[in-house]
Amino acid sequence: MPKDIRPILAHFEDAKEQLLAIGDDIWLSIDHTDNEALESGLAFKKAFNDRIAELDRLSSEISVMLQQFTGMRAPDFREKESARARDNDRVVKTLDRLQPHAITEDFCYKRPCGFILQGQGFNQTDTWRDLYLSLLAYLRQKHTNRFLEITQAEDFISKRGNHSFSTDPGELRVPVEVGEGVHAESNLSANSIRDSIRRLLPFFGYGDDEMTVYLREDRNDGEDKA
Repeated sequence: MPKDIRPILAHFEDAKEQLLAIGDDIWLSIDHTDNEALESGLAFKKAFNDRIAELDRLSSEISVMLQQFTGMRAPDFREKESARARDNDRVVKTLDRLQPHAITEDFCYKRPCGFILQGQGFNQTDTWRDLYLSLLAYLRQKHTNRFLEITQAEDFISKRGNHSFSTDPGELRVPVEVGEGVHAESNLSANSIRDSIRRLLPFFGYGDDEMTVYLREDRNDGEDKA
């Protein structure tokens, strides 16, 4: 019998998030006052983003193949949400034993293990995508009518017209369906997810200080925070 494939699937996502962080670092290291360097960096970033999107597609296909062959199904983020709702006190107590981090911090090369929003605890978030989708699932459930507005709200449309959320998955690079016909862009680094969350919180009436993030591991110093 094959081993549990869920940690392997998490490693896929973790590797992609680290690559996205490296891409962000390279982009920020470019001298944006140097037109030649800027053009070269832009060409790199576009090609890099395309490869990451392809990696995401391939990892998704591999995930499906593994699940079909082994009969082991990766837990859906909506199922995780239901489990947490049944035992919120235990989840919150577990997370409260860890070091809290504000949503305003730099999360590059760091990995989450959970978060608390207004007393509601969320664990089993091994990757930033897990955390993001868990938050979106909660917001969709708690603010159903308001949630549908995020596909058209200016807060989630870039100056170039790129959408963070859409009812048309074709408008997104790597769409993930999050309910109510809404898809979210998931080709995001840790800090890009942080920035998106910081736009989501006030949109749904929350302050930055009402969300606390807990980290599994700080990859910069190697300290295990779990």
